[in-house]
Amino acid sequence: MHAYRFRIQTEENEDFLMDIDIKASQNFLDFHNAIKEHCNITTNELASFYTCDDSWRKKTEIMLMDMTEEREQENPKPVLLMDKVKLNQIIDNPHQKFMYVYDFLKMHIFYIELMQVKEASKSLEYPALIRKEGEIKLNKPSGLLGFIEDEDVLLPDDKLDDIESLFGEDADDEDIENLDTDLFFGENDKL
Repeated sequence: MHAYRFRIQTEENEDFLMDIDIKASQNFLDFHNAIKEHCNITTNELASFYTCDDSWRKKTEIMLMDMTEEREQENPKPVLLMDKVKLNQIIDNPHQKFMYVYDFLKMHIFYIELMQVKEASKSLEYPALIRKEGEIKLNKPSGLLGFIEDEDVLLPDDKLDDIESLFGEDADDEDIENLDTDLFFGENDKL
């Protein structure tokens, strides 16, 4: 049985690097779960793998779950699901590249490249973390509430008071996301 060694990097932290070994017979859901585990991702957002060419252009999508709405009646595209597709069914290049997108609202993108194909070790439990440098934090709150709570971004006190007067101290993300942005930005501040 063969195992693949993949190198995983991201633009969100240029110091982040992770090598994972995974058996050729394992599926993309196993790979997805390994990435989440070793990156300490505790949220459960949608994700997809994409096969890529040498220039990182997306080709084939492998989805966590089928989110397509009405399928075309003529020539429907097949949907590839992570729990159904094994790595050895997709990999056809000794330097295969994948893009892994986690959370389609925030678009956390991981670049994955096949580094080595070797015999699987009987002493390892796969998928196996082989190397990790740096950290990546993807668990920030979403929406405007996350923006307000971000320590690097400060809103004037009068803007924070406006939120509390509208929603009270227990405002949730949904209330704040639906808030009119005129409250926070003047005409000249909008994009």
